[in-house]
Amino acid sequence: MSNFDYGVDVLPTDGNKKQLSDFKGKKISIYYLSPKCPHCRHAMPHIEKARKILDSAGYERINICIKYSTDEDYTNFIRDEKLTGYCFKDADRNFANKYGTGSVPVFLVVNDSGDVVRYNSVSDTLGNQVAANLNACCKD
Repeated sequence: MSNFDYGVDVLPTDGNKKQLSDFKGKKISIYYLSPKCPHCRHAMPHIEKARKILDSAGYERINICIKYSTDEDYTNFIRDEKLTGYCFKDADRNFANKYGTGSVPVFLVVNDSGDVVRYNSVSDTLGNQVAANLNACCKD
């Protein structure tokens, strides 16, 4: 685990009035994705299952789109995949550089103390891994 940097410069998308820094001290899940990535689309059921577990524990949803995607691609991905939560763009690859996200999809869980658990492999076991980690370290 490491301490999350809420000051990483990512841009809010249309309709999102929050900055990443507004989530300091809150529990969040972060889905780092590319809308053109077939793996990111394939990962959505696993992300959703994990997020439902996190929702019940009071986590807020954040989605961050990798730099090389158009706004239209991201908007279509959000619509097509029924992605919920606050959406940001990693326009200058600040998030990627900070968190070493050279590939997508990546799923991060950040507790209210800023501790980060990173999941590089998004598969059908993600929900079980998230639940196990919440039970082990992230209970209030």
